[in-house]
Amino acid sequence: MNIKKKLKREWIPTMLTLGNLGFGFMVIWLALTKRDMFFEDSARFFTILGALLFVACCCDFLDGFVARKMHVSSALGLELDSLADLVSFGVAPVIVFYVCLFDDRPSFFSFGACLAYLLSGAFRLARFNQSAGQASKPGAYFDGLPITGASLMWVALLLFLGQGLGNSIFEGHETGLRRAMIFLFAALGFLMVSHFPYRSLKAPVKKSSHFKRNAIFLALLAALVMIRFGPAAMLIAIPVLYIFGTPVAAYWKKVHNKEPLLNQRPL
Repeated sequence: MNIKKKLKREWIPTMLTLGNLGFGFMVIWLALTKRDMFFEDSARFFTILGALLFVACCCDFLDGFVARKMHVSSALGLELDSLADLVSFGVAPVIVFYVCLFDDRPSFFSFGACLAYLLSGAFRLARFNQSAGQASKPGAYFDGLPITGASLMWVALLLFLGQGLGNSIFEGHETGLRRAMIFLFAALGFLMVSHFPYRSLKAPVKKSSHFKRNAIFLALLAALVMIRFGPAAMLIAIPVLYIFGTPVAAYWKKVHNKEPLLNQRPL
């Protein structure tokens, strides 16, 4: 009887994982079949894609949370979750931005950067699955940028472009935007296969004096960004601080001979 109940409960996180995969597929489908919307109203196009990808992120967060709370975590769920993440946060962003920015002007660099990001995401997920199978208890830090962390950048970027900027940002800035996206794909790919210690957003936070100083600094920085560039810029500032601030912090600690973050249990 207990086995039957557990099997029934396992369907709850599984459906959330499949929801992640489903919303990721919707992003891909819209990017490939509704490209005319991009030319007619790119702000609306980016907003819809950003919202769908955000829902996929929520499903990804909830499936693991629910599985742990209900004590129904399994190897099958782990593998299915990784496959869904690869589609939603690996394949989907590549297709969206390649179709919108690079399809009419393909180049070796744009194709190579997108491919490097996708391959790095697949490698990062495989490495996570291997370490998750060996660790008895999850730690507070990831070994390299998780692909779900990279997804925060894509959600923020899509919603940022959708805040009334999508229709005008491409006028006269196409070349610069393409170069920036090539750099972003390559940088995120590198950070995913790196060993920089990224703190898990699910890990409990110890409210020490160091934490309070960092919180005050980030709050002031966020306020300055919002005052200078507007509320929409906050969408970009938050993932930028997490993704690119972590390597800077790790290097700072190494230079000043402080305790390295890699001493923490990696994920």
